[in-house]
Amino acid sequence: MTGVAAAILALLFLGVVGLSQRLELRADRHMLDSALTQLSDNINAKGKVRDIKEIYSAFPNVSFAVYDKDGTRIQEVGRLPLQPSKEFGLVTQGTAYFAAEGLKAKDYLIVGGVDWKLTQARLHRFSLILTFLWFFVVVLFGVVSWYSAAATFRPLFSLTEQAADYGGHDLSKRLESVDKAEFGQFTEQLNQLLDRVEETARREEQFAADAAHELRTPLAILRGRIESTLLKPRTTAEYQTSMHALLPEVDRLTRLVEMLLRSATATHEDAPITELSAVIEETASRWLDRFAEQGVQLDVHAEEVYSQIWPEELQCIVDNFLGNALRVSPKGSKCTVVLEVVNNRAVVRVADEGVGVPDEMIGKVFERFTRGEASRNRTSGGFGIGLAVCKTIVTTRGGSISVQNRKPGAEFKVELQRVSPA
Repeated sequence: MTGVAAAILALLFLGVVGLSQRLELRADRHMLDSALTQLSDNINAKGKVRDIKEIYSAFPNVSFAVYDKDGTRIQEVGRLPLQPSKEFGLVTQGTAYFAAEGLKAKDYLIVGGVDWKLTQARLHRFSLILTFLWFFVVVLFGVVSWYSAAATFRPLFSLTEQAADYGGHDLSKRLESVDKAEFGQFTEQLNQLLDRVEETARREEQFAADAAHELRTPLAILRGRIESTLLKPRTTAEYQTSMHALLPEVDRLTRLVEMLLRSATATHEDAPITELSAVIEETASRWLDRFAEQGVQLDVHAEEVYSQIWPEELQCIVDNFLGNALRVSPKGSKCTVVLEVVNNRAVVRVADEGVGVPDEMIGKVFERFTRGEASRNRTSGGFGIGLAVCKTIVTTRGGSISVQNRKPGAEFKVELQRVSPA
């Protein structure tokens, strides 16, 4: 910044010096024009100027000379070594340096000249003054700029030092700005970013811990059964019995891993336009026998509506809703699946008549590994991942998912963007 200011100031001062020189030349030329006009008005037929001394006394800084057409000097006054020339300009003649101009009068040439040494000396002194002034202004500007920049960016340097001091393990620290007016909003935005980073890190840490917890038990059961089987030689029938006993845990572990992968790998790739009622009716039909075995009535009411979602994704959502409803529905109750259009959006609702969702869990049911039970047992068959997968799918497709308690039971609702059929 200081270098740019110095260059601009130097160009400005050079322009001032050049302008001063042109103004001096213009003033001298004007004076020469006035003097030569008076001389031309007073020249006679022999080339002599009447009253030349009086005119010279009126222009004491001007030297004059009269030349005939052959270039012979007829008359002169002053000390400058003038030569016959009509064009105006600066002339160097020996040690003399002057501005000269000629004027044709009858058959003669009148030449006038103004000594430029004094003017040149003034311009030189003026240039020196501007040079010293340029140096002083540049130094002053540099000092002021340095202090201004230091004062302006001192809070930023403080933020940088704070950020450098923060370790990667302590995510609870936040930045503090000493200048609230200049950097307060900037610091607030950075702290909000740190809040999101901390929240994401905590969520991932919790995910890793909970995933390890969920995977540990089926793996321990598998290992225990395998070790028990290998303790002594067994018959083929005994080995088959042991393998059949392992299958439920293998199935459970497989479903758990699939849920984890689905919740971690949801993408925003374009999905096809799907007719939702056919997918919902087909998915619900697979649950009819299980609901009937438990003595729960399953009703489906679906309008024809289209949305941009993969059929497998919608199946996953409905399967999770129905699985949760079946686990909590008492015998003799009813579960209802509804697909309808509300405010030009496709709305899927699954309502049961169970115990509902505890109030403290309403805002957490769509987080990974969240269960309504106080204990983390497996008697109900849930992992606490399914609803988190549903939320990921719905959010990816630009929709919303929610839950609310009814009397009795709870209702899970998904809203998707409605589109026209392809």
